Amino acid sequence: MALRDQRVKETHNQQLEEVTKYLQELNIRQKAEEQKMLADYKQREQLLWQRIDRVIQEEEDKVRRHLEEEERIRREEEERKRKEEERKKAEEEKRKAEEKEKALQEELRRKQKEKEEAEAKKREEEDAKLADARKQYGYKTAKEDWKHSRDILQVILLALLSEGSTYRTVGCKTELCTSRQS
Repeated sequence: MALRDQRVKETHNQQLEEVTKYLQELNIRQKAEEQKMLADYKQREQLLWQRIDRVIQEEEDKVRRHLEEEERIRREEEERKRKEEERKKAEEEKRKAEEKEKALQEELRRKQKEKEEAEAKKREEEDAKLADARKQYGYKTAKEDWKHSRDILQVILLALLSEGSTYRTVGCKTELCTSRQS
């Protein structure tokens, strides 16, 4: 029995070693599978996060492009409004300048007219004073004197013509020819 016990013990020891070895192999396989599964999980997780990051980046890019487009449109609208305001302001300034120039010209015309009227009134007053002074002293104006002299000459000419004298034109001179000269 001792042999049998020893054989059973050896068999048990051998089986124990085999089972321990088998369990170690299973443990090693399990750890390898766990590591492979962990590596696969990490790889899937990494791919998932890459996709998530890519989608987030794409969405951020969309939002950024949309905001940039809105900003561009807003700037263009502001620029259009600014130019429109500048155009209106320039037109208003031009209109005001034209009105100011027109008012200035009107004022100058009014002052010139007032000045001319004042000068005409002053001349009339001076002419009236001169006419009164001439009448008082018996003087005539140059025009009145010329008219009076012309009237006298016409009377003389008529008197000579009634006596039988004739006119003779030589160049630009007109000569009176009397019957005594012929």
